[in-house]
Amino acid sequence: MSLKLIYGRAKSKKGDRVFTEAVKTNGIVIVPEAFTLLAEQKLSSLAGTLGLNGSEVLSFDRLAHAFSDYGPLSRNSLNPAGKSIAIALISQKLKSRLTVLKSSAEHPGFPKGMLDLICEFKRYGVSPEALLAVSEKTEQKILSSKLGDIALIYGAYNEFLTSGYTDKDDDLSRLCTILSEKKPLSGRHIYIDRFSRFTPVELSVIKELLLQCASVTVTLPCDVKSFEFQFSSAVNTAEKLKDIASDLSIETEEITHSSSIGNPELSHLEKNYFSFYPEKYDNENTSVFLFSAKSINSETEEVARQIRHLAESGKIRYKDISVIVRDTSIYSSALRSIFPSFGIPYTDTESVSSGKHALSIYVTSIAETVCSGFSKVPLFRYLKSGFSTCPKCDADKLENYMLATGINGSALLSEEKWEYRKSIYSDYELSSEEKSEFDETDRIRRQVIAPFLPLTEKLTGKISATEFCSALYEFFLETGLEDKILYLSKNYEKEGRTDDSAKLISVYNSILDAMDSLIASAGDELLSAKKFNSVFSEGIAATTMNIIPSSSDCVNFINAIRAKGSTAPIVFIMGLNNNVFPKTPSKEGILSDSDRLFLTENDIELSLNSEYLNYEELSLLYSAFTAAEDRLYLSYSLHNESGGSISPSQVIEKIKDIFPKIREATDVLTSDAKSLISAPSPTL
Repeated sequence: MSLKLIYGRAKSKKGDRVFTEAVKTNGIVIVPEAFTLLAEQKLSSLAGTLGLNGSEVLSFDRLAHAFSDYGPLSRNSLNPAGKSIAIALISQKLKSRLTVLKSSAEHPGFPKGMLDLICEFKRYGVSPEALLAVSEKTEQKILSSKLGDIALIYGAYNEFLTSGYTDKDDDLSRLCTILSEKKPLSGRHIYIDRFSRFTPVELSVIKELLLQCASVTVTLPCDVKSFEFQFSSAVNTAEKLKDIASDLSIETEEITHSSSIGNPELSHLEKNYFSFYPEKYDNENTSVFLFSAKSINSETEEVARQIRHLAESGKIRYKDISVIVRDTSIYSSALRSIFPSFGIPYTDTESVSSGKHALSIYVTSIAETVCSGFSKVPLFRYLKSGFSTCPKCDADKLENYMLATGINGSALLSEEKWEYRKSIYSDYELSSEEKSEFDETDRIRRQVIAPFLPLTEKLTGKISATEFCSALYEFFLETGLEDKILYLSKNYEKEGRTDDSAKLISVYNSILDAMDSLIASAGDELLSAKKFNSVFSEGIAATTMNIIPSSSDCVNFINAIRAKGSTAPIVFIMGLNNNVFPKTPSKEGILSDSDRLFLTENDIELSLNSEYLNYEELSLLYSAFTAAEDRLYLSYSLHNESGGSISPSQVIEKIKDIFPKIREATDVLTSDAKSLISAPSPTL
């Protein structure tokens, strides 16, 4: 039994050492879930023709599933939709017993916020009983009541799980028990790579591994002799691991690998950007480039032009290029329209909420239209989603007519023919054009309302979840939704839009899964259709989808968190704007920073507060800067999507200070139109 800690800054090849040793010792390599595929490819490449011979790559979650035969790990496990729906229903049931969170429980998004908090509690080994005990230690009545409300919902959720379900977030706690009792990894060699910090539950797993494995090796991305802020989290983790080993009387070996960045400019950036006394780079810049754009679209176009030029040179392939942003949602829309016009294939590895897809908007608007008495907002959201049986031109005619005449949505149910006159014609006799418009509008109105009539009867009064979902599914069948989904999916594939086809099928499956989860969670409970639709919508929104890239040779569009520890010959970092990258910690959730500080002072550790999140942002920036092997392109825009002015990040000024000879290109005031020519479609 031994613990080996391997430290190293970026490009120190500490990971290469770990994988080489894992092949020789038939060891198990544990990496974050997002890096399992890359790690498997790396391990297989090193093993070569000899084969893995027992060596394997796992994440902590996959390690738990590897021993599912020893216990009920995630059997009948709730999916994200099921968990969100369960939390929403529990919150409704306990609403009369809540105090501080009583009004918040009615707001959309509360189930997601509460679910995220419960997931955090489970990852950090915090029980409802521990929360209740701590709530009694404070003299602040509001905080005490808030912790009591959270503990009440948390405890009810755990009670719900005992009815035959498991939560994936409990798997690591159960894994600790299995490792302690069965010792299934006795004598094995364990290698843990690409982590900078561990949750308390993960540390408990590592403790059990230390007690039974021949060796445990952990790499940490830091320089223990440096006081630079970007290494704070990893240095603290090293201290925790050494304390665990010391308590177990296990010897700790510490090894430091030196950085080996071959490019002089990139090496200078790595050493000096975060230094307290940075040195200037006096030579000309040939590897670090800077660009300022007038808008997000023009910034994306410039990146596309540079990528196109690099690819046409014949020396760089698309897969050798990474585009890193802090928030993919800011640039996703621009990339979707601009990169294809330049003929650039790219993959977006970011998880996307199913609730934002047009199909989800269509489905959730159906019941909302009925429950709101045919309010115009959900009605036309339903009609314009692209999945209703009403053509878009007819939907526009109906909307314009209702707006011009001031008709309420409830008038849609009228059996009488519509002959509402627009105010500007009210003093004149009916013209033939008006009569024709009346006939056309009334035809559209009756066509739109027809499938809703039987649905309105089924969703009246208190109903069960089974009745709600059955009525909704019958509406799908009556309007031919499934046939339309299959038709659109096939068309997307014919057009080469395989990602859109996969997303469409994935979202529809998520909707059906949410229905199953709603029925399973609600049981025989009777609620209004409005309540069920709200809970159902939360379930769909909680589901995310990841699309597997259709090509291996494509640009990797990735957020800074997923990019941590990855490398590529060419790296573009976009969005270096104030409060974008580095990102200002998001506003506080159910628990504020002061609440978390109180819990920490009472021995309940949770994830990092705003102060420490600022250090994490520096760590992400360090990883992004050091991801490039040959060239690094930095860019920012001067206006956001809405046209409002935004300022560059302080990163830009520091880059200019370190590289005084760097030339900042811009498209704000340029007369060189020829430089904008790169691909036929955007040029013409």
